[in-house]
Amino acid sequence: KLPDIVARRQTIVGMLGEGIDDLSTVSLPPLIDGAEACYWFLRMRFHAERATGDKAAFCQALIAEGLPVTPSYRAALPHTMEWFVQRRVFGTSGYPWASPAYKGDRHRQFPCPNADATMDAHFNLHFHEHWTAQDVADAIAIFQKVDAAFKK
Repeated sequence: KLPDIVARRQTIVGMLGEGIDDLSTVSLPPLIDGAEACYWFLRMRFHAERATGDKAAFCQALIAEGLPVTPSYRAALPHTMEWFVQRRVFGTSGYPWASPAYKGDRHRQFPCPNADATMDAHFNLHFHEHWTAQDVADAIAIFQKVDAAFKK
C-alpha cells in the first residue's frame, strides 16, 4: 500500500504547490536535488519579510479557517530543551556528562543557527492521502484568503 499512499500524497502536494505558487506570504520549500518526499506532513515556509504579521498569527488565521497546521515542527530543538540544558537525562545523576568515561566538554554549547532559522520560518500542514480535489481546492482558497489578509 505504501507506494500508492506516497504517490497520492505527492499528487496532493503538487496540486497545493500549483495553487499557492503566486502567493507572497507562503511557499513550498524546494526538494533537495535527487530527493523524493513521502510528505508525512507538509513543511511550508512563511515569509515574514512579506507579511504584516508573524508566523504565529498567520498560523492561527489558517487554523481559524479550518486548516490543520502546527506553527512549529516541535516545541524546541533538543539542545535547547530543559533536560539537555540542565544535564538531566537520567534523573539527577548527570549522566552521561558526569560519567568518568565521558571525555567531552560537559558545558559545551551547540548553536544551530540554520536549524533555528528554519524553525522560525516554517510550519507544518497536516493532510492525508484521501484528500479529494475539493479538499485541495478548499485548502488553496484558505491560503489565498489568509495571504490576502497578511501580505504587505
